[in-house]
Amino acid sequence: MQRLSRSLQTALFLFSFLIEGQAMHTMSSSSPSSLSLERAPCRPDQKSDLLHFLRALISDNSTSIFCQLDIGWLRRPKMLSWNVASDCCSWDGVICDPMTGHVTRLELGCSPPNPTCYSSTGSSNSSEPSTLGLLNLPSPQEAERPSRSNKLLQNLTKLRVLALDGLNLSGIDVTCLMNLSPSLEVLSLSYCKLRGTLAANIFLLPKLTCLNLSGNKELSGYLPEATWNSSLKVLDLSSSGFSGVLAESIGDLHSLQILWLNRCSFTGSIPSSLGNLTRLTHLELSYNEFSGQVPPTLSNLDQLTLLDLSSNNFIGPIPDVFDNKTQLLLLDFSHNLFTGPIPPSTKNLSTLARLDISNNLIGGFIPSSLFSLPSLTSLDLSNNGLSGHIGEFFAASALDHVDLSGNQLRGSVPSSIFQLRNLTYLSISANNLTGVLDLQLLSRLESLTNLDLSDNILSLSNSENIEYVLPSLSSVSLSGCQITEIPAFLRNSTSIEWIDLSRNRIHGDIPSWVWDIGAMSLSYLNLSHNLLTSFEQVPWKNLIILDLHSNLIQGPVPPPSLPHSIIVFSLASNRLTGSIPGSICEMKGLQVLDLSHNNFTGTIPQCLKNVSNSLLVLDMQENGLSGTISLTFTKDAALRSLHLNGNQFEGPLPRSLINCKQLEMLDLGGNKLNDTFPEWLETLPSLQVLVLRSNRLCGPISSPGTEFSFSRLRILDLSFNDFTGPLPSAFFANLKAMISNDQNGSERRYMDQGYYQDSMIATMRGRDMPIARILVILTTIDLSSNKFRGKIPDVMGELRLLKGLNLSHNSLEGHIPLPLGNLSELEWLDLSSNELSGMIPIELTNLTSLEVLNVSSNQLTGSIPQGHQFNTFQAGSYRGNPGLCGFPLPKACTNYKAPWKLPVHPEGRVHSFRVDFLEPRVVEIGIGCSILLGLFMRILKNLISIRQANRNFRKIARKDISPIGP
Repeated sequence: MQRLSRSLQTALFLFSFLIEGQAMHTMSSSSPSSLSLERAPCRPDQKSDLLHFLRALISDNSTSIFCQLDIGWLRRPKMLSWNVASDCCSWDGVICDPMTGHVTRLELGCSPPNPTCYSSTGSSNSSEPSTLGLLNLPSPQEAERPSRSNKLLQNLTKLRVLALDGLNLSGIDVTCLMNLSPSLEVLSLSYCKLRGTLAANIFLLPKLTCLNLSGNKELSGYLPEATWNSSLKVLDLSSSGFSGVLAESIGDLHSLQILWLNRCSFTGSIPSSLGNLTRLTHLELSYNEFSGQVPPTLSNLDQLTLLDLSSNNFIGPIPDVFDNKTQLLLLDFSHNLFTGPIPPSTKNLSTLARLDISNNLIGGFIPSSLFSLPSLTSLDLSNNGLSGHIGEFFAASALDHVDLSGNQLRGSVPSSIFQLRNLTYLSISANNLTGVLDLQLLSRLESLTNLDLSDNILSLSNSENIEYVLPSLSSVSLSGCQITEIPAFLRNSTSIEWIDLSRNRIHGDIPSWVWDIGAMSLSYLNLSHNLLTSFEQVPWKNLIILDLHSNLIQGPVPPPSLPHSIIVFSLASNRLTGSIPGSICEMKGLQVLDLSHNNFTGTIPQCLKNVSNSLLVLDMQENGLSGTISLTFTKDAALRSLHLNGNQFEGPLPRSLINCKQLEMLDLGGNKLNDTFPEWLETLPSLQVLVLRSNRLCGPISSPGTEFSFSRLRILDLSFNDFTGPLPSAFFANLKAMISNDQNGSERRYMDQGYYQDSMIATMRGRDMPIARILVILTTIDLSSNKFRGKIPDVMGELRLLKGLNLSHNSLEGHIPLPLGNLSELEWLDLSSNELSGMIPIELTNLTSLEVLNVSSNQLTGSIPQGHQFNTFQAGSYRGNPGLCGFPLPKACTNYKAPWKLPVHPEGRVHSFRVDFLEPRVVEIGIGCSILLGLFMRILKNLISIRQANRNFRKIARKDISPIGP
């Protein structure tokens, strides 16, 4: 509907063309008997062009001529009514000059007829398409001649309007648009599935006033850098593939009134010359990649009625440019990085109907003037840093949408907000609001449909005597409001669809009147994180999500059947006992089933195979279930996450898991499973997390069967089993997701299945830690407490994305591989309790992210490297290695006169060589050589001294025997 309305607005702007076109169309529709008296016949060359154009549309795909259903237009194309034997000026959508017979307007689009949009609204004598007419089309050979392939409509030299909106033109060469008539004034090709790159000379057609190429996502191009057609009044490139920057030359379009560039890929800043477009009424730049500050020259655009800069990367303060915007109806600066306060000049926006600056970094107080704008209907300031109190709503009687959520507002809720009788949406959640809120005030908001007071410090009054009705209420969220009872104002809400009362202190049984709320309308009910002790039934016929997790519900699950409509059902973290009832299998469309952290016993219901094609998540972890894992998954299984850890299952892993091609998370840890390593899981292309810890699995890890084996695996935990044999290098070489990252902007992304969040327990930094949400960048390997032997493969040093590596409590031997120094992301490394020997590689000091190191209880020797993180590790990291010495151990390295200091590069990286790598025998030989060299040097020095003394004696003797006088 939004796309359609924008097309209508664009056409409405060109009213002068449309009135003229309607008159011409009326003339073209005259009776055949008076045709020769009223207008000239269609020119043969132009009729041939039209037929050639029709043939080009249907040459590749006989259905391509039909209107596109994805834009909501269901009309049949006008071309299907053409009778090729008749005069082309009588064809539907073809309008000719009555004096010359030249085609001046082609309005063949699929948009609905509208007297103020396109001119094809008059009556028409066009007949329905006939087989005879279609047989008279040009032959395919003629239509596909190279000389005409890129020159469609070349003979329509007087064409002024070409409107083909909604037709499938995907088979048309976009270069055909380079040869259009220089007389063209309107070119509208929205949602035509155009492809390719459009040259900038389309913007140079001398008489063009309206250019609409919106909705062609595969059509790319750039705006001119210098020369424009200055007569352009409407430019709509929204939802296309246009990119690049806006050049300063755009300020030369002094006639421009509508500029829609939203949902493209434009970058850079807004040129200050945009302020020269003083006739501009609509400026839409949302959903691009614009950045920088908004220029203050926008203050010149006094005719604006719509200004939308949302969903970009603008920074700095919102410019205070609203003093003269007396016609502005919509102002949207949401989803940017704006800072500073709300501009004071917004108080002058007397005609403003919608103001949205949500999801920015705006701070300060909310100007009280915003609550008094007389025409304001929608106010959204959510998700900013606004503080202070909420002002009184005195003159904003037209408001129907108020969203102040996600700020730092404090104080009480103003009572005047309950005087807004047109209010349909109210959200003040996630603030610091305090005081007592009388829920009976809600009775004044008779039009209210959505209410969200969640996550405040409010105390909500609740009286059983409240009998008022909110007839339009469809959604209420009171999560985290510290209420102790289900609010009585919900008692008569017969049409409510969404109820969220989670994270409160509601205790005891669920009141019986709750089962009558929204009997046919309720689709979402969240009572999680309360103190409820029981529930009796689930009577809602259209319920989709039922979340009762983290309560005190005890006893067996009630026997009544559950609605077939439920797709998410959670009873996790309660005190439920007994067996899992087979009634859960009656939910044929079930996608998420979470019964974890209870006291269920018995086996898994066999009937779950009936929902295996729809089930995305099955979580039964931390119960007392036993027997074999008797799940059966068919080839169409949709399962993505399976948690059965923390039970007492025995036997082998279910082989039907091989059918779960979308499986991402598999956690079967903490059971009594007896099997070998499931190498057959290597064929699952989506598997990211494999946890088999604390079972009775045995045997070696086999080499991979294919080069794509476990290629997406990021977390592997096989700890506390009986696996044996060496660690196969080929297996680790296939872990591509631990080598390179294909996630874009994934640092803040978590593994989830929609409503459900995956979780697990992992040994991290030496401790078992629950992970409530699993980051997609978390990569760990834990093979500890097994019977692996042999050497640590060098290929492990290629797993550069590893955050944690635990190979402790095995029988691994040999040296610590030098390539482990390449694991720059490593945060913990545990190689303790093995049979490793040799020196600790100096390369490990390059691991600047390393927080925990444990190489204790091995046979390591030599001095402990120093530098970077190694200066922070305690003695416990090295104990149990009698041959180690140096800080932080009390044993000094006595073979050296002074501690060796490693040379360091200017950038802080330690040199890879070292001087303390010698074995003790070599050190002894070196010391002996040093002693011999010292003795030799001393003897040589003594000989030199004796020789010098002899020389001095001869000189003295010679002097003594010389004559004294003549």
